[in-house]
Amino acid sequence: KLFKMKVLILFLALIAFSAAFIEFEHSNGDDILKELKKRNNGVILVLFVANADAGTDLGQTNADYEYHLLHKVLENYPSFKYARVDVTNSNYKSLVKASGISISDLYNSPSVLISEDRDGEWIHGDSSLTLVAKTARIYNERVQE
Repeated sequence: KLFKMKVLILFLALIAFSAAFIEFEHSNGDDILKELKKRNNGVILVLFVANADAGTDLGQTNADYEYHLLHKVLENYPSFKYARVDVTNSNYKSLVKASGISISDLYNSPSVLISEDRDGEWIHGDSSLTLVAKTARIYNERVQE
């Protein structure tokens, strides 16, 4: 009976996990640029951060922002693709250059790029999580049409 319970819990966990967003694999900026340039590729959300040590104000801001982004926004959209980019990592220079993102802004708070079919929006600032949630709903509706 205990074995059946464990199997049921594992099965339910797999179902719950499969309903989450898609975190796509990337090792450099070119990987993300290729994904962003594809047509009919669904909605892609990229979180841009400046690396910061845990326990620092920026480190806590980044962690809180990503937590809310993952658990309050992306969990509602299982078809969305997600990537996190540390702009201080030299492997992502091509993406930083192509996007034109202001790295200095990221030392205050993260920025989000949300894109669908090569058309996207930048979101940054104090009310950005609220705006990301609203924009995600709009992009999701566009994809559903």
